[in-house]
Amino acid sequence: MIKKTGLYIILFCSIALFLIAAFILYKEYDGYQKRVKRYSKETPVYTKKTNASYFTAAEVNTLESYRTQRNNLLGYENFLMESAIYYDPSNFSYANLLKEKLITQLDNIKFTQPYWDEILTNFYTDIYAADNTALVGYDAIMKIPNSYVNDDIEGIEDIDVIEKISTQEYWKRQVFEMDRSAQNIEKIWRQNKAYFYTFLSKSKYDKQCKNVITDLIAIHEAITQTPNYKEFYQTYNVKDSIFHTFPTPEYVQTFEYSWPFSFWDRRFTEKNDEIVFEILEEIKNHYEN
Repeated sequence: MIKKTGLYIILFCSIALFLIAAFILYKEYDGYQKRVKRYSKETPVYTKKTNASYFTAAEVNTLESYRTQRNNLLGYENFLMESAIYYDPSNFSYANLLKEKLITQLDNIKFTQPYWDEILTNFYTDIYAADNTALVGYDAIMKIPNSYVNDDIEGIEDIDVIEKISTQEYWKRQVFEMDRSAQNIEKIWRQNKAYFYTFLSKSKYDKQCKNVITDLIAIHEAITQTPNYKEFYQTYNVKDSIFHTFPTPEYVQTFEYSWPFSFWDRRFTEKNDEIVFEILEEIKNHYEN
């Protein structure tokens, strides 16, 4: 009986030791698996966050517009700082600054009655004459230069002279910059002819415009009745001596100036001769009939 009891004790202890050993082995294996999982994980790569968001085309344009404005403001800030550092009063002309201000004011009232009153009055006034002599016909037209030049008027102090020079320079710019297509010329005339008629009385027309308009209409009729006139004016211009022999040398010499012939040469080139001729006839009929 004693032997059996000892045998059971030994068997129990053996099973207990086995279970303890199995538990220890399990814990070691479990810890090993955890260590493998932990140290075999990929190391995360951290990058600077970029514009991962997706913007619409409109949003991109808006952002680009803001960026451009910011750059412009920064550039303007640098300009102001440099101007303050290197400021020299002699670099600025009061007369020229006032001229640009007056030109801007004219542009702001474009195609109104005061606008046309100022433009047309200036056009027919000799601003350089001490007695403010009114120019007539061709003399007024001859004031238009061959090309536009931004006149420097530094040193002029007379406000009236500055105002007149500003107006003259403004309409010179308009002459050379305007769209001279037939459609645009017709549109401007139809929308503004009431102002023209209001300003230009019958007496002003007779004194300042009649001879020029009469010549232009007569010359146009003579030219267009001559065969091949379009080909002639495509080939020659006022700088060529043969230009002054068409339609005949005798006819050209009856006029004091060659300007009306070159006028129609330009109109043929710009393809607005028909509407210009129609407007001139309308003006002539308005004042003479």
